[in-house]
Amino acid sequence: MAVIAKSDLFIKSNTSSIITLLRGFDYYNPVIGEIESKGTEQIAMWFLDTDYDERSLYPGHIFFTEGDPKHDCSRLTKALNGEVNED
Repeated sequence: MAVIAKSDLFIKSNTSSIITLLRGFDYYNPVIGEIESKGTEQIAMWFLDTDYDERSLYPGHIFFTEGDPKHDCSRLTKALNGEVNED
């Protein structure tokens, strides 16, 4: 199931960098009619659109969660002909 949710973020910035910590997310569950909160273990990937206009999502960066074997990116890497930046 694809879910678009509101992120629970901690953002710290200085003159040379921005650090973002993704702590979880809130989303509307239409089955039970309530907003639910989930932690990072429920996130397979997240998108960053640095020019979001509140109408269209064009992510310039896509981040995949690390350390969870069920979210292995090997099939994606193969589909993209190995053009996945591991960093």
